[in-house]
Amino acid sequence: MTSRYKPKLHPIKVIKDWQGEDWDVYQEYKTEIGQIIYKGRAYSTSRGSYACILTPELADFIRQNSRQAVMKHLNFSGIKVSRLRKELNIQREKVVLNHRWAIEHKDELLGDGFEDLYHQYGLNKDQVSSYARYLRCYAKVKKPHPQRIENKRWLLANQAIITSSKMTMRQIAEQLQTTKEKIVIARKQLKRLASLSSSLNT
Repeated sequence: MTSRYKPKLHPIKVIKDWQGEDWDVYQEYKTEIGQIIYKGRAYSTSRGSYACILTPELADFIRQNSRQAVMKHLNFSGIKVSRLRKELNIQREKVVLNHRWAIEHKDELLGDGFEDLYHQYGLNKDQVSSYARYLRCYAKVKKPHPQRIENKRWLLANQAIITSSKMTMRQIAEQLQTTKEKIVIARKQLKRLASLSSSLNT
C-alpha cells in the first residue's frame, strides 16, 4: 500500500496582532470587502490548529461594526465573532441614544461621514444609523446645508494653523487667504466643537 506524503506547511510571514504579539501566518485571504484575514499560530508554536489572527485592522473593523455586520461581511460564525469581541473586551451591544446630545450634534450626525464620527466621538455604524434615524424620523431635523458641512471640514483641516500660537492673526489670515475677522470666528467655532466633543464622555 502506497502511503501519501503530506508536505509540512511553512509560515508565509510573521505579523503582529492587536496587542503587538508576533504570529506565524500560514494562510491568508481577502474578503469581498477587502479585509485581509490571516490564520496561523503564535510565533514559534509548531502544534495546534490555526487560529484567526486578530490584527489591528481586524480589531478596528470589529469595533466599528455590529456583531451581525461582522458575521455578514467576513463570513464568520457567531461563535467566532463572539470570541473575538470578548478578546477585545467589547460588551454586549445595546444602543442607548442620548437624544439631547443628538440634537446638539445634529449637524455632525447628519452631515459628517462615519470615519469622522468614529474618530471624533467613538461611534460605531449602528450608533450613527440610530442617531440619524432618530433625528430624521422623530426629531424631524433636516440635513444641514452643504455649506455648513464644508465649513466644518475646512475648520478641522486647518485647525493647527488657525489655533497656532507661533503666528500672528494677520499671518494666519494671509496663509489661509481670508480675513482676521474670520480667523477670530473660526477659533470660536473650534472651541465650541471641542466643548461639544468632550460632552459626550461626561
